[in-house]
Amino acid sequence: MRPGLIPLVLCVLLGFVGRAESRGSIVLYDASTGDRPGDQPWLLYADNSFLPGTSISQEAVPGEGTRLVSNMAAAGGYSNVNPITSAPRNPDFPALDRSTGFEVGFDLLVTSESHTRSDRAGFSLIALAGDGLGIELGFWEGEIWAQETGFTRGEGVAFDATAGMASYALRVFGDSYALSASGTEILSGSLRDYSGAGFPPYTLGSFLFFGDNTTSAAADVTLGTIRLAVVPEPGSLALCSMAISAGLLIARSASRRGARRASP
Repeated sequence: MRPGLIPLVLCVLLGFVGRAESRGSIVLYDASTGDRPGDQPWLLYADNSFLPGTSISQEAVPGEGTRLVSNMAAAGGYSNVNPITSAPRNPDFPALDRSTGFEVGFDLLVTSESHTRSDRAGFSLIALAGDGLGIELGFWEGEIWAQETGFTRGEGVAFDATAGMASYALRVFGDSYALSASGTEILSGSLRDYSGAGFPPYTLGSFLFFGDNTTSAAADVTLGTIRLAVVPEPGSLALCSMAISAGLLIARSASRRGARRASP
């Protein structure tokens, strides 16, 4: 192999490996196994059922996912970090860097949802980047909307979440988010800083939550497969570029030496 090609080949190989680890989708919950999310390595389950008069159920539905049913007094769901102790469920969970971007994909069916306040939802998705900025989305039967920093309703979109299991993708990049359903963007806006609330999980970073996080709403949902994809750090691309440049210099130097040796 020519000397100048070695860095290029290594760069390509390392690039594929890096993308397999960082860009390749991590399955946080595989719904096809018949398990619940908390039975698998990435997410933990917690609820407030220790309080009198509260109850929440989670039932594995073969081939679909996990049915999560809450009532007005109950709250619970799945997260990658324990919001009380701040301990991660899995220490290998990647950092969620909004400067390079990440995407959360999940399948969800909202069978029913009810609320006593117009700024609460029986099922919510919270996605916070490493620096704490992120977005909370509330899912109603016929609408999906963003939670403001003062915990009031922000932008929303009419969407029938009861029509069937839908495949959603939440993309976070820079200062913005975009939510797609079945490949079509349906909602977008700016990220929020919820840390002013002063309590977890809103004071955490690199945090994901799926479930009912309020006692002012209730829902009956089926949560399917959950995937996470993060974009490679730009530093790895810079190293690759440097390696290629170095390889080209080596190749030119070798070519000149070969030409001098060939001269009479």
